[in-house]
Amino acid sequence: MKTLLTALALFTLPLLALAFDGQDKEPINVTDSLSVSRMRVKLEHSKGILEGLVNDDFQRIGKEARAMRRLNELERWFRADTPQYKARLRAFWLATDSLVEAADKKNLDAATLAYTQMTIDCVACHRQVRAAEKSTKKD
Repeated sequence: MKTLLTALALFTLPLLALAFDGQDKEPINVTDSLSVSRMRVKLEHSKGILEGLVNDDFQRIGKEARAMRRLNELERWFRADTPQYKARLRAFWLATDSLVEAADKKNLDAATLAYTQMTIDCVACHRQVRAAEKSTKKD
């Protein structure tokens, strides 16, 4: 729980400071900024997983996958408001859990498959979010 609160503070505080920086500037959408920040961190962890896979570094794979899993826990607080998103998030969690398990077992084939599934789930979720945002902009 302490780690979750620390991670949340690390993401939130700098973005809140940016949101209130200067009265003459256009307001910053904090929710969008948080989302972009979380996605960039996830992308870095994803790159670390791939690096671990190509180097047969199970410690790195496990470390990055666990970090990704912790970030996934934060998603419940930010976007898990629709059944479709919840389903995508659950699939991503399952793939991440499979990746952690494969890293712990030092099974490169299973880790590679789990990483591929995690990537597929990630892309599908982003496609769904973009489509939902596009439809709300039309309304």
